[in-house]
Amino acid sequence: GYMHRGELRAAFDVAVRMREALGADGANAVTYSTLINGCIRQNELRMARMLMERLEAGEADGVEPDVYCYTALMRGLLTPPQPPELSANGRMVRRKRARRGDGRIKVRVAPQFAHMYACRVGESLTLLEQMLARGVRPNAVCVGTIVGGCLEHADNVTAAQTAAGILRAHGAAVGDARLGLAADSALIVG
Repeated sequence: GYMHRGELRAAFDVAVRMREALGADGANAVTYSTLINGCIRQNELRMARMLMERLEAGEADGVEPDVYCYTALMRGLLTPPQPPELSANGRMVRRKRARRGDGRIKVRVAPQFAHMYACRVGESLTLLEQMLARGVRPNAVCVGTIVGGCLEHADNVTAAQTAAGILRAHGAAVGDARLGLAADSALIVG
């Protein structure tokens, strides 16, 4: 609830209270993926990266990052940041999601930020490889996020093909042909 309202501090305070009250059993991967996702929604990519680093380093009460943690951070890396909308009293306003066919124009990355954004595409591919190296199995949402995000948001066909190739190779290595098919489907959709 706090994350949906954009109250990051309150959400993190609840996570701390959970850890204090319940010890290592207080926060789990769902808690951390929710925190990462909330950070992404509030354009706090630095904080989302920090959370992932803590998870991967084993500094989060033994909680291991799961596919949802990785997917949330990949989505944040592949989606251009949106400027916050403020109300008359200076508080952030939640945006309504655009619906198909509502006449809104898709926002592309401004040319002056293209280099910085290209680095984030590379970072998302590195994150995918880290996830696979840790033995975290990608699901359909993860595959669609990275392959589709490279195509849709970053306008980078080469990165999308690279991501699909990584996923196909991993699927072949672990004997899961569905992973390659999911990657190919994401390429077709994107």
